[in-house]
Amino acid sequence: MNSNKKTPKRTGSLQELLMYCLIIISVGVLFLGILANRDLAHELAQGGKNPLFWPAVVESITNCVMLFCAVMVFAIMQNVRKGKVFVKANANYIQLIGLAVMLNGFVQMYLLHVAPEGSLAITRSYYFFLLLGCFIGFIGCIFQIGIRMQEEQNLTV
Repeated sequence: MNSNKKTPKRTGSLQELLMYCLIIISVGVLFLGILANRDLAHELAQGGKNPLFWPAVVESITNCVMLFCAVMVFAIMQNVRKGKVFVKANANYIQLIGLAVMLNGFVQMYLLHVAPEGSLAITRSYYFFLLLGCFIGFIGCIFQIGIRMQEEQNLTV
């Protein structure tokens, strides 16, 4: 009997540990994004003549998207800590993450065609961001549908 009572508590503490790890990773990504964009600001101050300028632009845009996603994950974690898991706000945050990742892919695709020849080493990495963004956005849509179904069920009962 005692083992049944300890299992849910252990599972809850494991989920709490996972949430804290995600928050720590999100905060770490925030700081890494800020530090990485500092390098781009330095390149811009020098006039962008350095051959590493265009890769720094692509990396900085990706870091800004990561920074935005980290803020969204942090907002989701705050809602979860308040006991609000399956709410419209979390579904919207997930959809925003998917949109940001997808936009990163489009920006990389655009920069690949605009940048001077040979200045970017990326070839087809934007496909990954486009696909990942679509997948995350799809998960956000599924959340929206699930929330709507739950609301309709609560109204009929």
